[in-house]
Amino acid sequence: MGNPIQLSDELARLFLENTSSMVAVFDKEARFLYLNSPNEATLGYTPAELQGKNAFSLIHPDDKDRMVSLMAKAFDGRLDKIQSLTYRIINKQGRVRHVQATFDTVRDGSGNLDKLLCVADDITEKVEIRTAFAESEQRLRAVMDTVPVAIAEIDCSGRFQFVNAAYCEVFEYSLEALERMSVKDLAVSEESGQRLLLLLERLVEEQPEPQRWEGRNRTRTGRILDVVVDWNYRRDEEGRVSGFVTAISDVTEQKKMSEALVQSRQRYQAMFNHIASGVVVYQPVDDGEDFVIIDFNRTAEKIEGISAEAVIGKKVTEVFPGIRDMGLLDLFRRVSENGRPRHHPACFYKDGRTTGWRSNYVYRLATGEIVTVYNDETERVRAREALRESELRFRALVEYSADHIFMLNSEGAYLFSNERVEHFHRTPGDTVIGRRLTDLYPPELADRYQRLVAHVLADGCGTSFEYEVQGPDDTHYYVETLYPIYKEGKPWAVGGICRDVTTRKQYEKELQQKTGELERALKDLRQAQRRFVDQERQRALSQMASGIAHDFNNALSSIQGFSDLLLQSPEKFSDTPLVKRYVGLINTAARDAAQVVRRLRKFYRPSDEETIEPVDVNRLIKEAVALTEPVWKHKTQARGAPIIVETRFQEQLSASGNRTELNEVLTNLIFNAVDAMPEGGSLSFGTRREAGWIVLEVSDTGVGMDATVRRQCMNPFFTTKGEAGSGLGLATVQGIVARHQGQIEIVSEPGNGTTFVLRIPAAVNREHSTDMIEKTEAERSSLKVLVVDDDEHQRLLLSEYLKADKHRPDTAANGIEGMRKFADGWYDLVITDRAMPEMNGDTLARTIKEAAPGKPVIMVTGFGDMMDAAGEAPPAVDMVLSKPVSLDRLRHAVRQVLSGEAVSS
Repeated sequence: MGNPIQLSDELARLFLENTSSMVAVFDKEARFLYLNSPNEATLGYTPAELQGKNAFSLIHPDDKDRMVSLMAKAFDGRLDKIQSLTYRIINKQGRVRHVQATFDTVRDGSGNLDKLLCVADDITEKVEIRTAFAESEQRLRAVMDTVPVAIAEIDCSGRFQFVNAAYCEVFEYSLEALERMSVKDLAVSEESGQRLLLLLERLVEEQPEPQRWEGRNRTRTGRILDVVVDWNYRRDEEGRVSGFVTAISDVTEQKKMSEALVQSRQRYQAMFNHIASGVVVYQPVDDGEDFVIIDFNRTAEKIEGISAEAVIGKKVTEVFPGIRDMGLLDLFRRVSENGRPRHHPACFYKDGRTTGWRSNYVYRLATGEIVTVYNDETERVRAREALRESELRFRALVEYSADHIFMLNSEGAYLFSNERVEHFHRTPGDTVIGRRLTDLYPPELADRYQRLVAHVLADGCGTSFEYEVQGPDDTHYYVETLYPIYKEGKPWAVGGICRDVTTRKQYEKELQQKTGELERALKDLRQAQRRFVDQERQRALSQMASGIAHDFNNALSSIQGFSDLLLQSPEKFSDTPLVKRYVGLINTAARDAAQVVRRLRKFYRPSDEETIEPVDVNRLIKEAVALTEPVWKHKTQARGAPIIVETRFQEQLSASGNRTELNEVLTNLIFNAVDAMPEGGSLSFGTRREAGWIVLEVSDTGVGMDATVRRQCMNPFFTTKGEAGSGLGLATVQGIVARHQGQIEIVSEPGNGTTFVLRIPAAVNREHSTDMIEKTEAERSSLKVLVVDDDEHQRLLLSEYLKADKHRPDTAANGIEGMRKFADGWYDLVITDRAMPEMNGDTLARTIKEAAPGKPVIMVTGFGDMMDAAGEAPPAVDMVLSKPVSLDRLRHAVRQVLSGEAVSS
């Protein structure tokens, strides 16, 4: 064994002895040559005890081979330095310690390797902390996944990073489904989901103190949950917010119970305040000798003529000193002591403020308080004194009544009858007592009467019936009312009132006759009105029919002609500019033909009759002008009296109205103007905003109207056109404007034309967040879209449209195949046809919405215009597009459904 290493530099020795790191030097046999004093704290041996011993004797068996190999490489010259080597040693006490060390080779004066320098630190505490932290995290994850509270981790954008089993159970989604979702997908609406994402952005930016949040979420099956969310920030190693940890509690039932509890409290408080008896609650004081009033209901306020605020908190002997004399105070004390309820019968109460008769019922609550429920018996006592007088008075009323008043026993015998019986049965009143029903009524009626008497006695409820009696001069009608008379709580006899209603019956017959006559007259009037309205509508429709047929045939001629040229001359396909020109003309003609069909839809749409919405008045006028073009342009040109249309529009004007009805107003005014210009002329339209109105002016250069015609032109059936007119056009205009709460003014002079000035309420401006739409488009720039259509050409066309916008289409040939693909994959959007075999588009859309409520669905169908005209909108479809559909219309529809809008086109 060599000598311990000698350090010539005293300063270096001081450093080695005072450093916190362990320093050791080994020879080639791994024997200790030098150890500084910090080694003793970790190894448990003094430097002297380890001097000359083999270092591998301290190495943990699992790390020894690795350490032997590394040191061998170092002494062989293959390693000059070993950095951050971690291994375990076993100290003198037998404990395992973790060490992190750096080894350097030491050469002698000749440059040969003969020693190894080791600088090490005891990292046992760090390793144990790290191990404990990992075990703690694993335990925490296990706990989080087993606790009944729904827990989730989300990143700053709201996407789920971790959810426990309870979270999946609450929201009815699988773990795999939630990993693809965001908290926005659990919101009850698209709008609330966007607000939640904006809230997360604000929290990341401002980092306020976490506060409990209450809100509502939607489960996979569409159930709405009331939830309470406890949350906190999740931060990275640098302290930056990297997400949120949330714990969600379903408080739907608790909220219902809380609301029920509040309602119950309100209900019982209402009962307390509105019960017909006075109720007072007392708290015993002075060892039960006196009582303080702690509650006083409204009936008690009315009885005593004093407010609850004036008595609560005061002793009963201060407020009602007379209770001593009436003995009620002693009763309070006895009930307070023994807890047995007691009734205090009506007694006279008197003090300096009030007097009267009171009856009390007193009982003790479990809390030791006593309650008295009492009534003001003053009126009852007075009523009892007047009962005999009242009985005499009512007996007189019965005797002199115009009705027959009587009483029967269970056998149908008379127990009582007033004198009026003689008028009904020709029998003196003093002879009817004891006689039976069979003595006064025909057998069949008497039998029916007896059964009703038995019914009233058995069920304890009254009844009425009507019958007629054929007299010597005329038929008489009577109404009998039977009711039970109780004795000792049981039906004892039957009371009855018989009334002669012959005169009333006669009046009813006359009234029914007059009512029938009025109903027939009203029916005739409605039929006449319907015929006039239909005639007016047919007249307008017939005027447009020839022009629409003309336009449609023109469009079909272009399509057929240019397609024939291409099909019959294949050599033209090599001329690209010519082919492009022909195809462009065919496309334009097809669009014109589709527009002609849509004009018919705009002429009459029953489903829109009650719809009030913002209407672009400039666009509405353009549509009305285009719709009536066959009348004001083609027909007038054919007869050599052309009409020129001019417009003066103020931009961006939106009125609040029904599009179909306003279109009918403009159509009628245009027809009226055309009729007023038999020699041709100018028809002009102007729009402007005026305060809260949108003003529309329709002017012509026609024959004009004098003052008499101006006053009457709005009256129904007034016309200056003879048999050619119905007189309903301008009356219809006035009615529609009135329903819109608008105004109409006519400016006209004979020979100077006519101007109709219409004022319609302006629509309320609706602000749209274009930034949000652009953001949504940017986020959804490349969508995975499922296209379902049984027509192969339509599938190909829609797929090419989508690929043009860099979307990823997938297709299905029918509804069943489409549903299978949707269930197996994830799609951002579904586009479906309506009429398909096996499963139609309506059923497919509904099934998709049940599985994914927020999934947007667009229906592209040849029935679109008819659905729009009939107001038919499948509930599970976000938007309906009419075939043929262009790329621009499809692109616009995709943008609208992704931004939350849903408008048929």
